[in-house]
Amino acid sequence: MPKRLFLGVDIGSTGSKVALMDDEGRCLNALSVKHGVHHERPDWSEHDAETDWWNDFVDLVRKCVSVVGIRRVEDWAAHPDFILAALGVCGLVPCLLPLGERGQPLRRAILYSDNRAAEEADCASRVLSKRIGTEAVVPKVLWLKAHEPQIYQQTRVVLTAHSFIVFRLTGNQTIDFDTANIMGGVFDNQSLSWGPDDLFGTLGLRQDLIPRPLPATAIAGHVSEQASVETLLPEGTPVITGTGDSYTALLGCGAIEPGDAMIYCGTSGTLMLCNVPLESVASTVHVSEPLHISFLQNVLTAG
Repeated sequence: MPKRLFLGVDIGSTGSKVALMDDEGRCLNALSVKHGVHHERPDWSEHDAETDWWNDFVDLVRKCVSVVGIRRVEDWAAHPDFILAALGVCGLVPCLLPLGERGQPLRRAILYSDNRAAEEADCASRVLSKRIGTEAVVPKVLWLKAHEPQIYQQTRVVLTAHSFIVFRLTGNQTIDFDTANIMGGVFDNQSLSWGPDDLFGTLGLRQDLIPRPLPATAIAGHVSEQASVETLLPEGTPVITGTGDSYTALLGCGAIEPGDAMIYCGTSGTLMLCNVPLESVASTVHVSEPLHISFLQNVLTAG
């Protein structure tokens, strides 16, 4: 039986990372690359989805799989002793990337640390009768509608960093339950579905801008022929929906049992506490007070 390999990728604020693992948990290769954050104005933080996300992903993956002798996509067939069983992507959340009719980015992505939508966050908080912060996606979409109406009209869907990579790999537009839950008060974490149309209508937004929510562990699609050529990943490889970086950071540092806590210092800093075994909430909303994972503290300028 061939050895199964798994590929994990993280799209971060100031860089991206990739790791190739075997089915016994051994790391065969791990690489990283740095990218910057675009600050066109003092309160703005943006990424170029093509350059900072996709191009970094392609470059890292092609270099990573070379450790097992893959330099052309045809090389997978020449190595029957192993297969790439699946890959997953996590990334910075929440952020806003508007895509057009052909799936093309219409502007740079607006990141969680971007504070331009303060007025829109206040407006959404009043309408929804709950606090919506400037990091959420809903205020950013409202800002886009008010300040860049032509781009808003051309927008067919809004994605995040990891969901954009999944889309480029598979052609499917999705979002995981946990990221949907922090979009800005429009996701029902009990029914695991978007709120009613009239909720979006009250905000003045189109519900069709939001992609289909799925479990982070679900198969969102499979590597397409075009993506295979670009990345050297085998066509048909399963790609999971993926999630934000909080759950995956907990998993990576070994905070997986009730009572385990994590202090995470990346570009931002967080203090998180596991209230249940981490594996038990892998396919649902991860950060949910007080049942699943508690998000205790957060600072935006830790790193």
